[in-house]
Amino acid sequence: REIRGSLVVVGWRGEATPHELFFGTLLEQLLRDRHYTLVVGRVSDSLNTCRRILLALPPHAEREDGFVSALGLVKRLSQQLGAPITVFAEQAAEEGLQEALQRAKPLAEVRPVALPSWSGILPALRAQYAEGDLVVMYGARPGGLAADPTGAALPSRVGEQMPGAAFLVIYPAEPQAEDVGEGRETAGLPAESV
Repeated sequence: REIRGSLVVVGWRGEATPHELFFGTLLEQLLRDRHYTLVVGRVSDSLNTCRRILLALPPHAEREDGFVSALGLVKRLSQQLGAPITVFAEQAAEEGLQEALQRAKPLAEVRPVALPSWSGILPALRAQYAEGDLVVMYGARPGGLAADPTGAALPSRVGEQMPGAAFLVIYPAEPQAEDVGEGRETAGLPAESV
């Protein structure tokens, strides 16, 4: 925050040390500050081998302030890797989500997969996942419109049940009143500032 960073990328081990259990994990501390986009990842191989991105969107994600910038990050990654995006969402066929998917730039190939229920996201990901896929999860910060127990537990469950899967969890920045007053645009930062 002191250097006005807009994106923080951290690795994920999947287990907490005794020190972290007592004092709280670095991730918990980073999630408290909503000024920057936080990307948590477990990637063992080079992302250049990625052939497809599987994006999990919880209900109401498109209504959050940081949704378009988070989706823009995924679309830039898709464009750079030449990998299409398969979107898993309860409301995948709804017009509101389709408009939000189109609004985020740059252009990317996006294929929606409608889920009957968000609680079925993990079986849907396991069924679709193939070697070379990158699983990307939209991470809703506590108190956000898209925050729910299924989404909060999803990264850990993917890590346990899909041990070979590379994945990212994107927690988008949330515009703050002081940012608007300073003339900063945190919800849609240009790629150059990331």
